[in-house]
Amino acid sequence: MPLTRTRFTTQLRVAAALCLFAPLLQAQSLSIDDITVTEGGSANVTATFAVSLSAPAGPGGVTFDIATADNTALGGADYIANTQQDRTISAGETTADFVVVINDDNQFEGLQTYFVNITSVSGATLADAQGIGTINDDEPLPTAAFTASVSSADEGAAGTTTPVVVTAALSGASEVPLSFSYATADVTASAEVDYLGTSGTLDFAPGELQKQITVSFIGDNFIESDESFTLELRSPRDGDTHTLTILNDDAAAIANPPIPIMNFTGAMLLLAAIAVLAALQLRRQNA
Repeated sequence: MPLTRTRFTTQLRVAAALCLFAPLLQAQSLSIDDITVTEGGSANVTATFAVSLSAPAGPGGVTFDIATADNTALGGADYIANTQQDRTISAGETTADFVVVINDDNQFEGLQTYFVNITSVSGATLADAQGIGTINDDEPLPTAAFTASVSSADEGAAGTTTPVVVTAALSGASEVPLSFSYATADVTASAEVDYLGTSGTLDFAPGELQKQITVSFIGDNFIESDESFTLELRSPRDGDTHTLTILNDDAAAIANPPIPIMNFTGAMLLLAAIAVLAALQLRRQNA
């Protein structure tokens, strides 16, 4: 069919309309990215999220609400909560930024996350409604160590036990729970003979800096040298060793010498000897 002026004019108008309304006909979708930042050493840092359209915004733009939400990171403590309503991506634009300020601190927290949520979108569909913010910690993982390297006490009498308290401390504060296993080990003392062997786990609650372990010496009445064993902090994290010395408190008994008792025969012999000596002495005087 030949192209008439009327038909050509109609097609031209359709083409012009498609060009004019093409942005509106595109399947525009809105999404937000994920951001990871590391805490500042001495100052706050910022995380900048990009809210993006899959195509330029049409006439009237695209509006949305956006707000932070807690996960393992807490607003006010780990980051500054931020809520914005009626944010707009103007016509012909494709992105808008959303900034979250990350608070610095001086205690170990480990990796933490929070959310940035998009709601109430107008002018586009919502492809990705949630951004994830990750905060890397800049404080080292605390280690545990004993507050003293050695301790000692008397063993005590047979049938008794003597408790000795050993203190372990963290090298720094932590906002997350930390655990360290521990166990005793023989040196010259033997477990269950000279002391009660023990093992377990030190569980530090958030903010807790010190924990105590009690070990017990077994008393006896034997004379022996001082003996020792160790208490060791073990995996999963750095450890330390504490030496405990069991002091011998037994001594050899000093027997009382018997007092000699003279019997009758002995007494008579002694008197006879004295009489003979006296007679001899008198004889010499009279001679």
